[in-house]
Amino acid sequence: MSASTIPGNRSSHWYCHVTFDVTDHQVFMAYLRDQVGIEQLNGMTSYEFFVDHLERPTQAVLIECFPDDVAQQKHLENIRAELFLAGLSNPKISVLGTPPQTTRDRMLEHGYWPPAFEGEFQHLPHLGGFR
Repeated sequence: MSASTIPGNRSSHWYCHVTFDVTDHQVFMAYLRDQVGIEQLNGMTSYEFFVDHLERPTQAVLIECFPDDVAQQKHLENIRAELFLAGLSNPKISVLGTPPQTTRDRMLEHGYWPPAFEGEFQHLPHLGGFR
């Protein structure tokens, strides 16, 4: 059994899977156009949005991949939360992987980790695999 398949092995990266309802598609699309470039500069491995309808989305899924704590710190510094939240409601966050404690503490401070996060939340630790 290789180190990457041993149960409890920590991955060097993690994902956030966020679902939400789009309440204002114009605000949401304007935010998205700028934020993709910002996240690329932040150092994210990926920042992908999927929607139920390309012209007038009402539901969306965001999948973010963080390679390290620095990228996540820059992400929270540059998220422009007031603009992001202006076009959506009903967020549900799933954290896939095992972010460092500094990341979890920062997410808690910004309201994206329990008990601060008021929406639906789940954390699934990394079990094994390869990248």
